[in-house]
Amino acid sequence: MAGPGGPTSRTAVMADRSHKEEIDEVAPALERYGPLGRQALEQAVRGRAWGLGRFRTALKDTVEESRAQRLSSGAYTRPARAGR
Repeated sequence: MAGPGGPTSRTAVMADRSHKEEIDEVAPALERYGPLGRQALEQAVRGRAWGLGRFRTALKDTVEESRAQRLSSGAYTRPARAGR
């Protein structure tokens, strides 16, 4: 049984850090390339190499954090800025 600070919590911290890094790749790709469909965005950040379901989760969380928005066409873009 692992106690506090054991292997389980170390693994969780590393996974959380990786997830944040993945989100930090998605948002700038939209700044760099403009609106992209899900597949094109996944290719732009090499999301398939992250592991099964990780790109999908990072994209969902990027939208939830208002660092990206989904357009009615299904593409993703950077969020609209206030005052524009």
